Amino acid sequence: MFGSKMAFWQGVTLCVVVALLTTTSVLSQTVPPPSFSVRPSNTVAAMGHEVIFYCTVVNLGRHQVFWNIDQRSAANAAAKEFTIGPNANTHNSYPRFQFVGDGGNGEFNLRISDVKADDVGRYTCLVSDPNDPTSSAMEAGATLTVLDSPVAPMPGFPQCTRAPDPNPMGFYNESEVLTLTCITMGGVPLPNLSWVRVRDDNTTETLPIRTVRSGDVVTAEAKVDLSSVDHKSFYRCVETHPSGTTGRTCTVSSNGSGSQPSLDVRFKPVVSITPDVVNVELLETVTVDLRCEAYANPPLTSSPVIILPENKTGEAISEDDLTKTATRVDLTTEDVGKDLFCRAVNNLGVGEASVDVRRLGWPTWLILVVIGAIAVVLFIFIVVIACACCVDRSGQEDEKYKDRLRYSVNRSHQTSRRHEGVGDGDYIDGYEDEDIVPIEDFQGGHELAEMQEHQKDSSTSNDFETGERGPRYQNVNEAFQSDNNSFSQSNPSSSEPIIDPDFE
Repeated sequence: MFGSKMAFWQGVTLCVVVALLTTTSVLSQTVPPPSFSVRPSNTVAAMGHEVIFYCTVVNLGRHQVFWNIDQRSAANAAAKEFTIGPNANTHNSYPRFQFVGDGGNGEFNLRISDVKADDVGRYTCLVSDPNDPTSSAMEAGATLTVLDSPVAPMPGFPQCTRAPDPNPMGFYNESEVLTLTCITMGGVPLPNLSWVRVRDDNTTETLPIRTVRSGDVVTAEAKVDLSSVDHKSFYRCVETHPSGTTGRTCTVSSNGSGSQPSLDVRFKPVVSITPDVVNVELLETVTVDLRCEAYANPPLTSSPVIILPENKTGEAISEDDLTKTATRVDLTTEDVGKDLFCRAVNNLGVGEASVDVRRLGWPTWLILVVIGAIAVVLFIFIVVIACACCVDRSGQEDEKYKDRLRYSVNRSHQTSRRHEGVGDGDYIDGYEDEDIVPIEDFQGGHELAEMQEHQKDSSTSNDFETGERGPRYQNVNEAFQSDNNSFSQSNPSSSEPIIDPDFE
């Protein structure tokens, strides 16, 4: 049983290995190997200038590109050989040698800046497989010759061509692709070419180009996707060279003879509206003058129209030009996200331009008002809390003060007194009239005296709570009243003190 399972899994493993090998073999046969579409060519350079060796590889895949520089020769035995790459110069010792071109399209050109006399030698473009170090590299090389001074290009150049030609009516249609080609020959170093668009107002714009150098021939190609900006424009090729000669040019004309250099391009209306962005704050109304202008070939069938949001009206502003229109309108945050645009029409179609109404945050004045209101509320709240705390504390202090007056007794200076003897000055404890503290300021003094008397008399209980064997008073005023009555009976001539029964 165990042996049969082992045999089964061995068979499965063998099948998987065979399938992987077969797939790898098929893929290796279906993917074409890399090859050179552009090879380096022998080049002549002038000292102090730059030179470029061109190398383009197709079907690069996982392969990598290197440049080998061999400057050794019989005349310069001290020169050296080195290699830079892959796909870029990562060697800081050779900053004058750099990879240039679009690597995504397989362009790995070598540019040499500030050419020296020692740069004479052979330059080889190498393509190798990093996953197979045993495989041989594919290579293509060329030699560099260095001159002491530049040599001017050949006369009669540059030459300009274009394709396609306009239709029989003599115009192009929008979105057609126009290919411009400029060629020059000779020169050390090779000249540089560029294409520029010259518009109706004589402003110029440099076009993106693709440059190919083969031997001593330089070709610059530009592709133009025709649009409204190309209407009434023409194209010029400019040659520049360090030899000091004046830059030479050639021009592409509409009819090929040069009598009508500008192009006739037909296009639908191109519409612009200003302002194209309107910022509106909350709770505010913004008055805006919307101005619309349209440009078309063939001309507009009618003046442009500014279309406002539903239920929105504006005030028309007169314009003398039929390609322009203007409207004054009030906008609020309710217009955010609504359709607000200008529309123009000609025989080829419709053009539109819209206005973006944007909502800003809260207005500054409203933010300040809200902050001020919050500050006032906080201030009032703090004041109320503080006053409540003060009132509560004052009440507590008053209650504590009353409690102290009600229940505390000054043992060293009694407020109650007893009269004994016949004379007015016969008082116990040796008090005089001027030493007596008013009864209104102290309470409990007489009660203390009664307690002390009962404590001296062992036959009298001093327990005022139980009421046993001693007088019990319901309150302090009652005690004072009883004592005063006895005092008045023993001293009829003395004035009876007035006690407020409501005093606590």
